[in-house]
Amino acid sequence: MRVCTPHCGLDPETRLGGEMYELEVLREMSGRGLAFDILLARHKTYPDGVPNWTVHRLPIGRGLRWPIAAFVLPPFIRRVYRATRFDLLRAHSLRYIGPAALAARAWYGVDVPIVAHHHHLDPSWLNPLIEGRVMRAVERVIVGSEFARRQASEELGVPRSNSPSSRTAWTARSRRGRDRKRSRAASGGRRADRPVLGSLEPRKNLAFLLDVWRESRVCTARPG
Repeated sequence: MRVCTPHCGLDPETRLGGEMYELEVLREMSGRGLAFDILLARHKTYPDGVPNWTVHRLPIGRGLRWPIAAFVLPPFIRRVYRATRFDLLRAHSLRYIGPAALAARAWYGVDVPIVAHHHHLDPSWLNPLIEGRVMRAVERVIVGSEFARRQASEELGVPRSNSPSSRTAWTARSRRGRDRKRSRAASGGRRADRPVLGSLEPRKNLAFLLDVWRESRVCTARPG
C-alpha cells in the first residue's frame, strides 16, 4: 500500500510530542512494508535512510500555517497523486492537514480514502468548524486513547465507531524489547538513553504527575 502524508515537520532532533509520534509511527509502518509519499516544506529536515519514504518538497520556504495549508496543499497533493497513484491520504493533524485532504478529494479528483489522527482538543471555538467537520467526513479517525475517543464523541459528535483506538508505535516497540543499538539506528542516530522531553503544557498536568511520583516514593520507602 502507498500512503500520502503531508507534514508540518519530521525533524529527527525534535522534542515536540506530536512530531516524535509521527516519526515513530511512520518508521514503524514503513518497516512493515508500507510506502509513504511525504510532503514537506523545502527547508524542513527529516531522517536519512528510512526505507519506503519518498519525500516531495513543497514549494514554500516556511513551515505550514493552518489557514495557508488548506490552499497550498490540495493542488500539490493532486500532483503527487497523478505521479504515484497512492492508495490512502493521511491527515496527521486535523486542523493543519484535514481541510486540505478533504479539498484534494472534493475539488482535485484525489479519489482515495482519508484517515485522520486525533490526539486531543485545545480549547477553541474553531473545533466544531474544523476538527469536528474533518472527523465526520473522513473514513477513519485514529485515536491514541479512550479519552480522545470520548472527547471527539461528546464535544464534536463524532461517531465512536469511526474512531478506533491505536497504540503508539514506540509503545509497541518497547514491548518487543528491542535493544538500545537497534533503537538508536531506527531513531536516525539519536541516542536511546538521551532524555526525551515534550512541551510542558497545562493539559499534561505535570504537577499532578510529580505529586503521584512523590507519594509513590514515600509509600515504597515505608517499612513493611
